[in-house]
Amino acid sequence: MGSPDHQVQVETDEDLLVLMSWKAEDLQIAQAACGEFYKRHSEYLFRRLIKHRDSLGDHGVEDLVLDTFRRAFEKAHTYKRTGLDASVGTRNVRAWLGAVAHNLLRDQLKHPQVVLKLVGDWEPYDEIAAPGTDSPDGAEDRLVQEALATLSDRERRIIDVTMQYYAPGEKNQRLPNGIAEELAAALETSVENLRQIRKRAFDKLREYITNARQAANKGSAI
Repeated sequence: MGSPDHQVQVETDEDLLVLMSWKAEDLQIAQAACGEFYKRHSEYLFRRLIKHRDSLGDHGVEDLVLDTFRRAFEKAHTYKRTGLDASVGTRNVRAWLGAVAHNLLRDQLKHPQVVLKLVGDWEPYDEIAAPGTDSPDGAEDRLVQEALATLSDRERRIIDVTMQYYAPGEKNQRLPNGIAEELAAALETSVENLRQIRKRAFDKLREYITNARQAANKGSAI
């Protein structure tokens, strides 16, 4: 992750992010700082992301860790340092790094094939759970994106969080209690109502996808 000819000796993790933001001024120093940053935090980030291995595949977690550090290198200038002691700075840096990973993970889990499996696996409906191979013209991808666009902002937020805890193949899944309670509080609703909103969102996705596929099949038969 960094240049072996440029070793960086700094005391805090926040200092490393400052040096990483110097890409335009001194690329080699910035790369060396990124290498040190990776050594300090890669194991922590891997442990934090390992729970998503089922969703991401055999090498998905490792790839996500690397992608997170690449993005952190690109976005180091956006980090707002605390100016407090090193331990507080490290906690803040790791929270920021976790947010970077979360955004990348959310984008990966929005892949159309993952959305289709999610709709089928989370509740006991199988008709959407086994999508075929992506069509060459990307029609299946567009279909899923169109279906997601029919959801309200609240429904999309609930689906986004649900995707993070989705385990492929398991039926009747639920969010962890603590996560469901935090999300319900953020949306100013109850956990029970949260489940009802999610069910309605799944029903809307399922109905849109089913109707669109039926319409496409009728059109191709003419």
